[in-house]
Amino acid sequence: MTTVQPDGSWPWLGQTVPYPRARSHYPDKPVLTAGAALGTGRFEAYCLTSDGRRTDYLAAPFKVTGDAPVFAISSTSARPGKPITFAPLASSRCPAGTKQAWAGLGRKLSDFESEGIAYPLTLDSATGAWKARTITVDWDFQARWYTAVVSCVLRIAPDGSNELVSNYANVVLTGVPPLGGSLYYSPYDGPVIKYPGDPDGVRAPAPATLTLDRKVWTSRTPACSASKAVPADSLLYGKNGKQLTTLAGWSAGRLGPVYFLSSKSPWAAMVNHILLIDPGSDDYKDASSCDAKYDQSRLYANWLARSPDNRLTILAGDLTAHCRRGTCDFEGLKKKVFPRIINHPKVGNRSIRNQVTVCYYAKLRHEDAWLQLRGTMNAAPPTPTKCPAVRGYTVRGWHP
Repeated sequence: MTTVQPDGSWPWLGQTVPYPRARSHYPDKPVLTAGAALGTGRFEAYCLTSDGRRTDYLAAPFKVTGDAPVFAISSTSARPGKPITFAPLASSRCPAGTKQAWAGLGRKLSDFESEGIAYPLTLDSATGAWKARTITVDWDFQARWYTAVVSCVLRIAPDGSNELVSNYANVVLTGVPPLGGSLYYSPYDGPVIKYPGDPDGVRAPAPATLTLDRKVWTSRTPACSASKAVPADSLLYGKNGKQLTTLAGWSAGRLGPVYFLSSKSPWAAMVNHILLIDPGSDDYKDASSCDAKYDQSRLYANWLARSPDNRLTILAGDLTAHCRRGTCDFEGLKKKVFPRIINHPKVGNRSIRNQVTVCYYAKLRHEDAWLQLRGTMNAAPPTPTKCPAVRGYTVRGWHP
């Protein structure tokens, strides 16, 4: 344990690493603003090899003796589209002579990667006083948590870089899960889809991070088994460049996410979006189908209840809407998907119904739904007021 003093100073820490495989390296001693942080934390040391492998060493904890934070945040969460105000507290300011001041949000992308965005603050350099600023988190800047920080640049190097920075305390904010990669369950083997009466079909590959053809994720023996629906850990964890956080299925591929959830894979905790593109209706009601062998409504309801950030999106064409004589009843969804979601008790003050969005594109053919909407598997989950755009449609979504 070491202590960060009220003046921002802290003693040097030593760390032994294996030699000659690695040499210890001490970065420039960071400057902490006096009284800027409260509570405890830890300094970390690790080795990073040229091929990206990381070895962590025992972290050294510290406590901070400062007695007051020096800026306030208007919200304890940082969700896309939500404004956040950074405001100085009474008598708080950067050191006199500060060259620049910034408000920043950092986010954790993975255990080994983080990034941040910064916004300039209006600063009186002579006194160090800075003015409040309100920012809005962009929709493509998403994370499970953020840290908020105000930075005072005391000296700027000749190359224009910030040479001496005094950071005010980090404030941890809750966020939303990062938008990772997509896992798509195809109802076909290969990228060609078939229109009725067209033996040649149309080449329409999925834009997914990982696509599983039907022969890969389904099983004939035993029939309707979920055993093949969960890819290898290396693929889930980002072998293809992104961790897989979205499950998607079109048509009969609707069963892929169901199989995944029923498998009780630990990775289900990392999935924050399930997308069903025109999943259909009549097959849901067929007692002999694989749909009948799973309590899909229970699986979805339990998954939605685990986190307020989990989202179920259903993009429906006429096949799913189940239209007869001008009336669309969404019968398959109402019988097989929605019941337990609708009747699920509130989780605190949260209704899981609000985590489900249905967007209906009237008279959109089943195959056209795939062609027009497949790109949504790599986008943020839609909201009732922001359904995915399709030319010729103005669509407003709804909750079940």
